[in-house]
Amino acid sequence: MKEVELYRTDDMKKKEHLLSMLIRERISYLEKQEKIPILKRKEYNGNQIMYIICVDEMQKDAADVILKGFDIA
Repeated sequence: MKEVELYRTDDMKKKEHLLSMLIRERISYLEKQEKIPILKRKEYNGNQIMYIICVDEMQKDAADVILKGFDIA
């Protein structure tokens, strides 16, 4: 199975909300974290972590539908 990136955010509340939506629809996901370099943290309101949500490529279309609703909320 190949994982594809669905969404990136430095906001933990957005990440948690999206994950709960994916779980509700029974879409498996992988959560990754990247450290934001010190010199770029100003661009991300001082946040230190970038959250990356990935899904299986077979479930990407279903996850995209959820993501469209998520961006509106």
